[in-house]
Amino acid sequence: MSPKTKNILFVLFYSFAISIFQFIIGLIEGLLLPKGLSETNEAFIDFVIELIMDILIVVITLKILKKRKTLNLWSLIKMDEITFKYTAISVLFAIIIFLINYCINHFIDFPSIQIFDDIYAEIHTKTTNSISIIIMFVSYSIIAPITEEIITRGFIYSTLRDNNSFIGSMLITFIIFSLFHLDPRMFVLIFVGNILLCYIYEKKRNLFYPIVVHGLFNLLSLFHYIVLLQMKMEFPKFRIV
Repeated sequence: MSPKTKNILFVLFYSFAISIFQFIIGLIEGLLLPKGLSETNEAFIDFVIELIMDILIVVITLKILKKRKTLNLWSLIKMDEITFKYTAISVLFAIIIFLINYCINHFIDFPSIQIFDDIYAEIHTKTTNSISIIIMFVSYSIIAPITEEIITRGFIYSTLRDNNSFIGSMLITFIIFSLFHLDPRMFVLIFVGNILLCYIYEKKRNLFYPIVVHGLFNLLSLFHYIVLLQMKMEFPKFRIV
């Protein structure tokens, strides 16, 4: 078996293992979480469980990277190599992805998919007080981008890139990341976002920039959603990546 094939199979196995782990944690949480909790308590428990799960995933991923590539967190996120130019480009990319998301939400009439509509409706019911909103901002704008970029660009894309072209590595990363966000109505958003994130990581080999793009996009999406919610306007489908 060639090194290229081994790398692809290893990445697929790793992604499958992460998905199974997340599914099991979600199942255990659903079974053990007490009924009748207040919105604030439920949001806080969800946040703590997600934080612990993300820390475990990141620690395991970093251990694999250290063993396979002698990389650690600070060699992935190079704070001393940050430049204004690429930070500004990252902000621009986040705005572009947000505008694409806005157009998709407001101008394209997607067919209803019940399971995902139920998830969006549940999120809508969990954003009625300030504590829940703060928890959502921290979770989606800070924790999720750091965790997901370490997994996708830091591990999956960089591992694939060892033996594949930029386009091939980017496309496989897109397919895998799409499987973590199963709503098919998000595929265009994820595809464009993945191109921009892989491009800026390819240019600088610094996870700081993809994390900025990812986090700022989620922040803009959350802010847009909360503003519409507070104005009692019809809220768009809440999609973050």
